[in-house]
Amino acid sequence: MKKVLPLLLLLLSYCLNAQTEEKSKSFPNENSAYLTFDLTTIVSPFAPRYRLGYIQSINKNWRIGVDLGYGQENIIFNTSNSNSRMDNYSLFEIRSEIYHIFNPSKRLNHYISGELYYIYHEEDFYNTHYHLDARDEQVFFDEAHFIREKIGFNLKYGAMFPFGEKVGMNVYIGIGPRLKNITYKDVVNPSVQNDYDDHDWFSERRTEGSRFGVSTTLGVKFFYRIN
Repeated sequence: MKKVLPLLLLLLSYCLNAQTEEKSKSFPNENSAYLTFDLTTIVSPFAPRYRLGYIQSINKNWRIGVDLGYGQENIIFNTSNSNSRMDNYSLFEIRSEIYHIFNPSKRLNHYISGELYYIYHEEDFYNTHYHLDARDEQVFFDEAHFIREKIGFNLKYGAMFPFGEKVGMNVYIGIGPRLKNITYKDVVNPSVQNDYDDHDWFSERRTEGSRFGVSTTLGVKFFYRIN
């Protein structure tokens, strides 16, 4: 018994010390605010843009955030492998998001979130084609002005990895419904053909009209805690 008591005291001391270290290593969440920069949208092959965000903690389990994205032909990189010249390219987006943090007292935070977003995108296309909505026809043209509007909702899962007291990475993945509307204006030399290609996997990106569907999202954000 005399030998067991010192061992119990030593074990208790170790547990208390471990809890103190865990608390000191936890990342502060309550009443914190964050600035974010999305590292994936700037290299998007179809719609590159810069996306900046702000996240505000409501309490230790809930946060709200907003993101603004903007792309313009003179400030973005054209990473597409196609012949797109990205003439008159511009894109604007706004996203609002609410987060629920599963483990707010831990250093690495896991969360689920709901995100509502709107995107407006336009640019000029040359020497290509688009599909007519609900018809097995394609319109080939020399030049046309492309306009895409998209509104949707994503259910997301993510994790915030802090690298220090101020900075870290937010990795996320999500899926949700969306409504997309595509129009083509000022079409030069249009030619309608009936040779619809069933194996054109990207045909939906060029189909004129409004379509319901499902969108996925995957990305990495850099964050900086400002308080």
